[in-house]
Amino acid sequence: MLAKNKKMVYNQTYIKGTQAERLALHEWYNEDVNNGVGCRSLVLIVHGYSDHMGRQYEMAHNLVEANTDVIAFGIDCHGHGMSDCERVLIKDFDLCINDLHLAVIHMKERHSLPENIGVTLIGHSMGGMISVLYYQKFKNADNILSLVLVAPLLGREHKILELNKLDVQPEAPFSPDVASRNGNIIEEIKADPLFYKGPFKKATLAAMVKSLTYIENHVSLNDVPVAWVHGDDDQLLLIEHSKHGLDHIKQNHYESLIFKGARHDLYHETNKQEIFDSISDYVERMK
Repeated sequence: MLAKNKKMVYNQTYIKGTQAERLALHEWYNEDVNNGVGCRSLVLIVHGYSDHMGRQYEMAHNLVEANTDVIAFGIDCHGHGMSDCERVLIKDFDLCINDLHLAVIHMKERHSLPENIGVTLIGHSMGGMISVLYYQKFKNADNILSLVLVAPLLGREHKILELNKLDVQPEAPFSPDVASRNGNIIEEIKADPLFYKGPFKKATLAAMVKSLTYIENHVSLNDVPVAWVHGDDDQLLLIEHSKHGLDHIKQNHYESLIFKGARHDLYHETNKQEIFDSISDYVERMK
């Protein structure tokens, strides 16, 4: 745990992305690990569709408090949060994973870290899919230690993907009520100007389907430790559909952290501390 006299540092800056001129980068760390002193690994957090890194604050804070020798960081994917480009328009997810690689390079240079320092990925929802794609492309170059897939978009059975068949997208594709049992968070989502609440972009849906098909046909996670985190009342990405997608690419053992009654937005659920503790414990064991 972070000692009471130690300072938690949060920084937000911008880097140039593959497509976006400005990508918002967020980082959290214990003041003692600055400039590479005592940093054992990096933890790259990947947010979900319509979301942004500002809403990952509590999870990142708990992670660094429990693992004082890591630096947690992430970017607002292009078209999300504080980053440039048209809102939630992602025509090719390869752009996202290339941006994550640029962020890792930036963090190593900024904190004078060794080139071979390990990276743990934590991806929520669409971020879970992006994390798997990122691992496949950069597992060796970025020395990826493990993956934590939180309510991941994996597999092609999810009903939300059926929106790709529609020529005109519904204004509100899903209700905020499906996100969490926490009523306060639902109101915060509604009031958050950085959380996108409009219709899906057809090109983004098509890119999701293309990426999930690629994962199904070309990706294996058999050589990397994986933790799967899901709520058994997730009404957006059903637990059985994500499990089926994960089982297809991970035929050997992975840890299952299933939370009874929890919905999709696990970092803002009523039992979020239990979820944070489980993820932090896994990260500690994988360093």
